[in-house]
Amino acid sequence: CSWPASCPACCCVLFIITVWLIALKNPAEAPPGPHLPLAERVAALAMAGRIFNKTVYIKQAEEAMAFIETNMARRNGRLYARYRKGEAKILGYLDDYASIIWAYLELYQASFKTDYLEKAIVRAVDMINLFGDEFGTAGFFLYGNDAEQLIARPKEVYDNAKPSGNALAAYCLLKLGKITGEQKYLDIVNGMF
Repeated sequence: CSWPASCPACCCVLFIITVWLIALKNPAEAPPGPHLPLAERVAALAMAGRIFNKTVYIKQAEEAMAFIETNMARRNGRLYARYRKGEAKILGYLDDYASIIWAYLELYQASFKTDYLEKAIVRAVDMINLFGDEFGTAGFFLYGNDAEQLIARPKEVYDNAKPSGNALAAYCLLKLGKITGEQKYLDIVNGMF
């Protein structure tokens, strides 16, 4: 979009940025609301740094991303969903992968460090392989094909207070397709709708 104030998605993100910046300055004053996963905080900080021309926000986003990369991923790159008391557990869900791709894309746009774009591409390929539907139906499954197998693998298609994993995945793949010029990402998004 050309101007954040005219875009509903950007207005939502700017609200998240505002809440997160208040929480950074004084956690006691942060408005109540849903938990904001770390990767979404990274995306919000990187976007805030870009929009408000504040390098300190971008640096904070980069530090938080370094924490995720160091503490919340297996050696083979598989993400974990939570980190608590020095231990990462629970294999990452679609939301986790889509959020980290969004964070990498925002860091790339804020810093123009190609390393972030390359990592977004790697995570996008991982997301497609882990959560994609091998039967060719639209959308991504909630949990990966390497997770414990339940009776059914659900697909979250409705947005709630936050966008669904599929909505965020579509947004990230669309953005990735536009930045890289790779049609395969755009084809996946077109197949979702």
